[in-house]
Amino acid sequence: MRPVESVAIIGAGNMGSGIAQKSAQEQFEVQMVDREQQWVDRGHDIISEFLEEAVGRRIFSPAQVEGIKGRITGVVGTENVSPDTDLVIEAVFEDF
Repeated sequence: MRPVESVAIIGAGNMGSGIAQKSAQEQFEVQMVDREQQWVDRGHDIISEFLEEAVGRRIFSPAQVEGIKGRITGVVGTENVSPDTDLVIEAVFEDF
């Protein structure tokens, strides 16, 4: 079995963006996927806010934050996820 290097997170909400951030922190290449660009953008915004706070608290340096953000790619639509993705994690909001 080959090692996991790339991850796709389906759902860019609070949970999905958190999983995407942590995965990128652990050096995985991440695709953060949602149905619409606005939700992907919101996921990036959530991550940016958390990482800015982490810089302020000296958890990460600005260079580390840029590396983390650089490993996260926004993707609109599951059909656009790279076929070479090693692991897919579903974190879609469920409205019961």
